[in-house]
Amino acid sequence: MTLTLLLFGYGVSITSFLTIVYVRSEYYKHLYQNVLWDSYSLERIRLFFQKIDPLLKRMYPIVDKLNKKRGRPVTNRCFQLRFVIWWKFFAPGPQKNAVERLNKSPELQQILEAPGNPYTRASLRRFLKDVGEEGFRRMGFLLAVKLLKKGIIDTSKVVLDFFPVYSYLNKSKCLKIPKFNKKLAKQFFQELSLNYIISKFPIPRRNSAPLVDKLKVWIHQYLWDIPSNQRNHYHIFGRTNRREVLGLEKGWKAAKTYQDFLDALKALPNASEI
Repeated sequence: MTLTLLLFGYGVSITSFLTIVYVRSEYYKHLYQNVLWDSYSLERIRLFFQKIDPLLKRMYPIVDKLNKKRGRPVTNRCFQLRFVIWWKFFAPGPQKNAVERLNKSPELQQILEAPGNPYTRASLRRFLKDVGEEGFRRMGFLLAVKLLKKGIIDTSKVVLDFFPVYSYLNKSKCLKIPKFNKKLAKQFFQELSLNYIISKFPIPRRNSAPLVDKLKVWIHQYLWDIPSNQRNHYHIFGRTNRREVLGLEKGWKAAKTYQDFLDALKALPNASEI
C-alpha cells in the first residue's frame, strides 16, 4: 500500500513538473516569436544581419571605392550601408528619428558596427548621394550574379516584384497613377505606327475626330492604367494637358466622344482582332 502511494505521488509529481515545463516553454516560445516580429527588437535585428552578412561582404568593395584619397576621412562606408539597410528594412521613421535612435543605443551601434563618433544626417545624405541609384543597382546585380553562380537561386525561381509600381491595382500604394515621363511618352507616340490598326476600321464619318487621335487616347488609358474615361480625358485635355505629348491633331470637349468611340468599337464584327 505504501509503495503504491509512493508510486502514485511520484507519477503526480513528474506529471506536474512536465506540465509546468511545457507551459513555460510555450510561454517563452511565444515571447521569442513576439520578439522576432517586433521591428524594434535588437535580437531580431542581430539575427537579420547575421543572416545577410556573407552577402554584405560582397557589397562592401563597391562602397569602399567611394572613399576619397584626399581630404577629410569620411564616415565608414560599410557601416553606412548597414545603417541604410537597417533603416529601410526596420522602418524606424524619417532620417532624423533613425539617426537619433542609433546614437542613443550602444547595442544597435554594435550590431551595425558603427564607429565611435555620433552619426549625423549630413553624413547619411552624402552617402546616399555618393552611391546614387546606379550604385545600388550595381549592388543588386552583383548579388544576383553571385547567387546564380553559387546555385542558391536559378532562373526558374526568379520573380519580378512589381510592388513598388504605382497602379490602381495596388491598393497599398494609395491608388496612385503610374509615373508619366513626358519625354519618353512623346517619343513613344511619335514612333508609334497605327496605320495597320486603322485599316481594320470602317471609314469614319465626315467631320468626326481623327481615328488616330482616338486610338492614341485609348492606348494612353491602357498603358498608364487609368481607371475611368473621365479621368483619362482630364489627363489629356485638363490641367495636366498631355495632348501635345500624344501628338493629337484635334481635341474634343467631353469624354463622351471617347466613350462613343469605345461603344462603336465593341459593336464591330472584328473588335477582338482590333
